[in-house]
Amino acid sequence: MPAERVTYQNGDVFDSSAPDKKRAWAELATIAHRYIHRLPPDMEPGLSVSHIMPCRWAAVCHGRCRVQMYPCYSFEFHLML
Repeated sequence: MPAERVTYQNGDVFDSSAPDKKRAWAELATIAHRYIHRLPPDMEPGLSVSHIMPCRWAAVCHGRCRVQMYPCYSFEFHLML
């Protein structure tokens, strides 16, 4: 299923085109880490997401403004249940 159709609501995860087929987030996490034999054949075990957010920093130097782009990493995670 495409990522844009994945919906998280009230502790359940489901495909927005088939909301009657729900799985609890806790069940999905358990499958991803402990019952990996239940994963689709092309899926790796575990749960992870990686994202680099470009940040802008502007500095005025000799009467000119320049913008420097650099990657920003949070070094932490947030999980909403």
